[in-house]
Amino acid sequence: MYLKAIENVHHAKTTFLNSFVKDKDLNKSLTELVDTEAQFGKALVKATTDIQLSLNGMFYKPATWLKS
Repeated sequence: MYLKAIENVHHAKTTFLNSFVKDKDLNKSLTELVDTEAQFGKALVKATTDIQLSLNGMFYKPATWLKS
């Protein structure tokens, strides 16, 4: 879900840049920045999700709760 949102924002930013920034050098630099932002956002979401799943696996064990 979050990755799709990141992709949508990335697409909107890229479309905006291609529509309104006519200077080729500036457009290229800004597009690289937007691409890097999207890659960072996706990596952050993946890392956070992996950490959450790891913690859930360590602490959430309902099968052991009923044994006491």
